[in-house]
Amino acid sequence: MEGTTQGQEEIELRREHAVLLYAAMGSLMGRFGVPMQVDRVSTAAARAAFQGVDEEQLRAADTRAQETGEGSTYGQLIVLGYREYRVEGSTWIPVGHRNEKFLLKRRDKPNGIRKDQVHLSMVEGKQGARLRSAMASHSVTMNLSSSRDQATGLVTRKQVTIEYVPDPSTDMFQIGRMVVPQNDFVVRGPLHMDVNGVLCGPVSRYACRIVCSRLPPYEARLFAAGFNNDRDIFLSESAPKWRSAASRAVGGQAEEEGEEQARAKADVGPERTGQEG
Repeated sequence: MEGTTQGQEEIELRREHAVLLYAAMGSLMGRFGVPMQVDRVSTAAARAAFQGVDEEQLRAADTRAQETGEGSTYGQLIVLGYREYRVEGSTWIPVGHRNEKFLLKRRDKPNGIRKDQVHLSMVEGKQGARLRSAMASHSVTMNLSSSRDQATGLVTRKQVTIEYVPDPSTDMFQIGRMVVPQNDFVVRGPLHMDVNGVLCGPVSRYACRIVCSRLPPYEARLFAAGFNNDRDIFLSESAPKWRSAASRAVGGQAEEEGEEQARAKADVGPERTGQEG
């Protein structure tokens, strides 16, 4: 947040100051546990990104992709039929080309993420409040349970936040219904207008994401749900969740050994036409 406007220049508010202030307030409020050292966002992200990653192997893989083409394309997705239909009564009108193909190509700069810290917190008030520390670039927020104070009517939610940090060894691609920058590939399915003029469809706005390794053998993994504009995935209490391995204590928090997976029910809520594009 370098000062580019008159107001910002007067108070000389810089990015590192804002991050430090936000993290300090979060620590005092007990949102992120005990106070912790906070670096500049760029420094913190770079440190987290290259932890446990062999930079030499990544450079060698990038060179092979440029010189020989190995690893330059991970594969392709083929839509059987059409990726979009306009439904008018009992008639489905196809939109676009039949059996469209989407290439999963190696990105110029990696945008993958990996799981980092897990926070357990009690949140009062607004549902879906996002609690994320300075180093995290993405997060998955899950409501585990909720209770209401009979005297005040205040709702308290037990919430788990799984934080993700940049991973230079992977590329991430998203698929969903909405035409937004977060979705690399848009698959909308049959769309129809309801009585209120709202565009509806069976495909989630952020349906899934594919994470491809930039290193041999270039594995690809498919995950349910994609990240929204806030780089967050929110799972309600009704979304099925499970743990794939016994948990262990890390930094006073419970973290899963291996993959902790959570799948959300398909988000088939209405999408207003004014939000598209």
